[in-house]
Amino acid sequence: MVLNKKGQVFFYALMLGFTLLVLALALAGPIKDTVDSARAATMDEGQPGLDCSNSTISTFDKGACIVSDLTIFHYIGGLIFIAGAVLTTKIIVQWERRRSIDLYIGKDIEEWIRKDKL
Repeated sequence: MVLNKKGQVFFYALMLGFTLLVLALALAGPIKDTVDSARAATMDEGQPGLDCSNSTISTFDKGACIVSDLTIFHYIGGLIFIAGAVLTTKIIVQWERRRSIDLYIGKDIEEWIRKDKL
């Protein structure tokens, strides 16, 4: 089966979206471990950490602790959002293209909706 350019782009975008989703889920664990290590009093390598559990740290260090906490959400959430946007866009564009072709041919839209049970 030979696909035209539109068919190839659809499958490429679908693969790209799923790849980003898998990448986000695969990186969630290592990023969480790294952030947890940085927030501790000493990091895994024996270097001093942020010591976020200490209540006497400076305001600057407290801000760094908050930012390091938000790193997990922003990075993983951003990758999942981008993957979802790619997948949703391809599905919507494919559906609109099908709908516009059916309208161009002259089929009644209600008949098309009943046929696909949308």
